[in-house]
Amino acid sequence: MISAAIYGFLSFLMTFVMFGIPLLIALGILGIVLPLIGGIKANAGGVWKNPLSITFLS
Repeated sequence: MISAAIYGFLSFLMTFVMFGIPLLIALGILGIVLPLIGGIKANAGGVWKNPLSITFLS
């Protein structure tokens, strides 16, 4: 969720150059689809790393 907040903030800043609006729409769609995929994988017993997540600690 921290990564999504960072992406959302950057997309909001980019709306002033008219490039951020499509990014905000894509981020909203991915914010719904990717957790669903993760939930399906977890239900099947697998581990799934969200491709948009930023690795803060290694």
